[in-house]
Amino acid sequence: MLICRKCGVVTEMENETIRREVAAQASRQGFMLERQIMEGRGLCAHCRDDDEARDTGQ
Repeated sequence: MLICRKCGVVTEMENETIRREVAAQASRQGFMLERQIMEGRGLCAHCRDDDEARDTGQ
């Protein structure tokens, strides 16, 4: 999931390739994975555009 640190909007994302790779890495390390949560924090497109407009005085 992607979370905007400014407005708090949450965008779900699914990527089976990444999910399988995390599970494989866990297995190789002898870890029994029960749940996967991937989270990214930053600025959504709207907040990023607002910040860029403010920075350029528009």
